[in-house]
Amino acid sequence: MATYRSTSSSCKLIFPPLGRAMFLGWDCGKAGVAMTKWVSHSSRPSARFHKDLSMQALRILKKLYKSCNASWQPPGVAVYSDEALSDKERAVLAEMNWQVNRLESFSGHAEVQDKLLALKDHPQLSRQRCLDAFVAGVGGSYLRGLSLLAAWHYLHSMPAHPYEARDCYLCCHLCGGSDKPEVQNDSDIQFALHLGGDWVSPQYIYLNLRYFLAQPDIVPSEQDKATFARLLDMLRNAAPDETPGQFEQRLHAAKLLKVDKYSRRGLLNSLARVGVIPNAVIDLSCEHWVGWLDIVKAGEELRNTKGRSDMEMPWAGWQGSLKVNEARLQALFAPWLLAA
Repeated sequence: MATYRSTSSSCKLIFPPLGRAMFLGWDCGKAGVAMTKWVSHSSRPSARFHKDLSMQALRILKKLYKSCNASWQPPGVAVYSDEALSDKERAVLAEMNWQVNRLESFSGHAEVQDKLLALKDHPQLSRQRCLDAFVAGVGGSYLRGLSLLAAWHYLHSMPAHPYEARDCYLCCHLCGGSDKPEVQNDSDIQFALHLGGDWVSPQYIYLNLRYFLAQPDIVPSEQDKATFARLLDMLRNAAPDETPGQFEQRLHAAKLLKVDKYSRRGLLNSLARVGVIPNAVIDLSCEHWVGWLDIVKAGEELRNTKGRSDMEMPWAGWQGSLKVNEARLQALFAPWLLAA
């Protein structure tokens, strides 16, 4: 995992996601220490069953979206060649109308906000549909759903706002988005999302939701719900002094979630962002929006976000004694909880 560092001695810098790096979350830090956490495509989880992509299609996409097939084009976007694919494999992608490189341009913060707000009342982005997909993601039958809890919360809780950077951070204090022209390879992003990847910056959330609104309904199975229940029970049964890192180790050992550590952490961050997983230093909830910079500042009070640690807020603010916020769990997920 590559870590990017600031070289400034006087100003804390947070840089927006670039190119094909999989962005999982921001960390505050100090000048000269780790600023941002990234995961390359080599860390993507193994392909499993996905309701809207066949295993054959996923195998082809996994063969396609490799660094050896990429070239960088201005203004810093990875574009992939399909020369590594056979004619039969290209035909499969053509049949499913998959564009190898669907490039999406954004002029800046205002355009991203406008595009997101235009989706806010879309019936295909309802709480029911997004949380159905999320629970199916936890259970493993639709890994793409893992990113949809955070995306739904962002869409419905984020207020309309102008770009404003504060305290030398090179992004909006409220949403964490940048205000510079960017080009993203939407095809590459969608592939990573299908494997359980997670992005939390505004332009990626927009691309995530735009794609999902055109997909068929996802209905989580009883097994998906049971897996979600087991995850919650693991949090409830944590030792009072258990740290987020120790819980991640315990979760990995339990082999409950069939994704890699970064997708597991993205899931835990999503539950923390809506307040189901409590936070010792800041109160978060799906009922209101807490600004990006406020979360960063709160994280500065924690020991586990400093130095070489790759732990990130808001999940970093949990501790075993906090268990689960049962009231917020019931308010948000009651239809998806199995009867005791």
